[in-house]
Formats: sequence, structure tokens, C-alpha cells
Amino acid sequence: MPDNTLFAPQFHGLSEDIRFDIEHYVKCGVTDLPTIRSLLKPKFPDQFMLSQDLLNYIQRIKRELGNSGSDASTLLNELFAMQKEDPSFMIIPQIDLLTSRLNGVFWMTSEQQMLYNRYNDVILHDNTALTNHYKWPLSLFVIVDCDNKTRLLAQAFVQDETLETYLLILYLKFVSEFYKARNSLSEELFEVNWNHLKNTYHQAENYLQNTLYKSKESWASCYTLKFFTAGMQSTQRIEGLNGILHREIEASMSLTMTFHKIIERLETENMNKR
Repeated sequence: MPDNTLFAPQFHGLSEDIRFDIEHYVKCGVTDLPTIRSLLKPKFPDQFMLSQDLLNYIQRIKRELGNSGSDASTLLNELFAMQKEDPSFMIIPQIDLLTSRLNGVFWMTSEQQMLYNRYNDVILHDNTALTNHYKWPLSLFVIVDCDNKTRLLAQAFVQDETLETYLLILYLKFVSEFYKARNSLSEELFEVNWNHLKNTYHQAENYLQNTLYKSKESWASCYTLKFFTAGMQSTQRIEGLNGILHREIEASMSLTMTFHKIIERLETENMNKR
């Protein structure tokens, strides 16, 4: 192929699949051009790749990852500063022990914890995309208060939507297993799930058996035979909140900027409550 054809504009650029693989390699610590080219060549034998295009994209990903680290540090510093002012402020970061990178962070203000204590019967959860330029999903938890208003209960930035991430967001697998037992539709299944809960979480066995179990007729579904839904039968409320946030949050924003927008939303909710 002649040089003037080989370097024509239509041959410039990298396909989405190639860019995806380069990003994966860089995140795994492979950043040199010869190694990345040797990894790509067997997978994409028929695709022409200019070294300059490869190098430019490698450097771009490295810059983005570097900015992500700086932005993540700023976000954590602001969260811990808020916790210093309010010791009950809950922060649960997930740090990769090998790379020291932030993989996710869950936070809950003291006001949100008070809401949880009052309105924890029904909690809606959803992930919304395009809230920051790292493409980290923003995970939202919503309840309905006594005035039938949608309230933001908790939030998290997550790097993906895998099962492990959800367990981080829920903070304890204990919570999900407790509700599994509570929502059992027969007394036999309830006993099976309850015994599993006790055997798995020995430290909580005394509280589970001597406090909660004694009052199971008032909260276990197999005894109450009805579910309290606070009037919610769909995810309409949390989808509505996603729409409100998307009017304020842009896909190009940093994690810290998105965090500030959520704080503004909480302040608006508190003002409307007064």
C-alpha cells in the first residue's frame, strides 16, 4: 500500500475495541508501546495501527487515571473533613490494596442515618450513569417520608455494577440476609433462613435470638402476611430523582463536583421539609 494511501485520514484513529483493550492494559500496569502493540497484534491482525495513535491514546489514559487519583483524593479529603465536623458521618471507601486506588466510596450523612432509622421499611436503589467523566455509576438509595416526599437516603460512587460492588454499597451482607429471612413467605422457610443467619453471624446471635426472634410475629412477613410499600409499586420515584440530578450533573464533571451537587440536593430536601 503506498505511503500516501497508508497515512490517509481514513486510516487514522483506533477502533473502540482497540481503545478498550489499551485502557485495560494501562489499568493493569502495562504502559509501554512495544508490549501493548505485541498484545494487540494477534487479537487484531487485520487492523492497521499507527504507533503515534497508540502512543497518544496510552498517554491519554495515563493522564485520565492520574487525574482520577487526584480527584479521588480530593473527594475523600472533603468527606473526611465533613466527618471530622460530624463524627456520625458515615464513609465507607473501597481501596485497591495493590494499587492504592479508590474503587468506590459510600457515604451517609447523620441526617440521612436518622431518615434510615425512621423509614427503613422500603428502600429503592438504582445506579445512574453519566454523572462524572470517569464514567463511574452513581448509586442512589431513596425512601419516602411521612409526608410522602422522596428523600435521598444514601449514595455512592462505584467503579462497576458487579455483585461485589453492591455488597460494598450495602455495607454488610448481613443486611441482605436478614431481609431474606424476614421476607420468607412460609414459617418453615423463615426458620431455615433464620438459622442460617445465626450460624453465619455468630457475634450477632445473642441479639438475633433473644431480642428479634422473640418479636418475629410483628415483623416477619410469614407472620404479618402483608408487605408495607409506602405506596410504592415501581421505581418511579428514584427514576424521578435521577432526572432531577441529571439536570444539574453533567457527564464531564469530576467526582468532587458531582458530590457537591448531591450535597445541594440534600440541602434542598431539608429546606422543603421545614
